Amino acid sequence: MGGIYRGVHLITVSLIHIDLRDYGSSGIYVTQKNITEVSAELSTILGIENHGEKHENAKVSVVIKGREGNVVADESRNMEIPGRS
Repeated sequence: MGGIYRGVHLITVSLIHIDLRDYGSSGIYVTQKNITEVSAELSTILGIENHGEKHENAKVSVVIKGREGNVVADESRNMEIPGRS
């Protein structure tokens, strides 16, 4: 007997999106260093996929929010994402 026999989630994304097949992770990695009581240095790694045929220019933005939900850091970069990547 086949078929879906338990709850599932269907996720739809645009052609350019964060990699959702990265070994069950969210595709977003944040690493912290030089942590003090008032600051920390953060680095981010994002897996980006382009399922389209052509190279595309995309603006990739990362926003870090604090405990209260306020923005504590943000950065954006324009990137060229190869097709079928």
